[in-house]
Parts: sequence; structure tokens; C-alpha cells
Amino acid sequence: WVLELVYPLALVEIAAGESLELSGDVRLEAWKTPHTDESLAYAVRDADAHLVYTGDTGPSDDLARWAKGCDLLLAECSLPDNRAIAIHLSPTQAGTLARAAGARRLVLTHFYPAIEATDPTSVAARAFGGEVLAANDGDRFTIGVD
Repeated sequence: WVLELVYPLALVEIAAGESLELSGDVRLEAWKTPHTDESLAYAVRDADAHLVYTGDTGPSDDLARWAKGCDLLLAECSLPDNRAIAIHLSPTQAGTLARAAGARRLVLTHFYPAIEATDPTSVAARAFGGEVLAANDGDRFTIGVD
């Protein structure tokens, strides 16, 4: 299921609170999330664009502060509100995180089967107040361009 690489790949580990220059002024940053000891959120940013991917996480005011002002918040949204647990986000919690972070757009991902019978984007949009999309394999999003 892994395609043959057509470009060089280097694996570099970074820890929570660290950052790495990727190219020019593009940086990768890592932040600890409340899930497991190893769980991290990642941000990719330059002077004009800021993408945050939560990875596995529960609700976190610290994560919202760290993600402040992101153009796109790609947030896990595993379970419906009525089955919420502390180490994963529900649609309302993902929307609340996006609102607290001041994100421009919210894209939901990491859906467990229990959420498939619901409409997580509508629920998250009520908490967020902005554009919410559900991620699909192959999706592409443009950020940092008005």
C-alpha cells in the first residue's frame, strides 16, 4: 500500500517544543498533545501561511494558544459528541479548539466508525462559526493566499 518513492526521503525526529527548518523560511514545529506520551501536533509555517495538524489529541487550551492564528487547522475528530472521551476530539470540541485558536478554516479528519452516521462538519461549524470541511484522501488545500 506504500507507493514507490520518486524523491529522496530523510527521516528526522523532533520533540515537543522543537522546530526544524524545512526549506528557506518554512519551519516545522512540534507541540505536545494530551493523548499519549509520544503524541504531538505539528505546524508548518512561513511568513505567509500557517498550517496546524493536531494529530491525536483531547481538548487543550495550550494547543489552542500554540495554534493561534493558523490559516488551516487539520483536527482529529474521532467520535460524536455523545461518545466523547478525554483523549480524542468530538465535533464540538474540534470546533471549539478552532474558535479558540482563531483558525481561518477547520478541516476534520481521523473519523472512527461511530461518527460516520452523524454530520460532524455541521456540529463543528456551530461551535467554530467558520468554514468546516471533512478531509478525504487526496484532498489539497491552499493556505496563505487571499
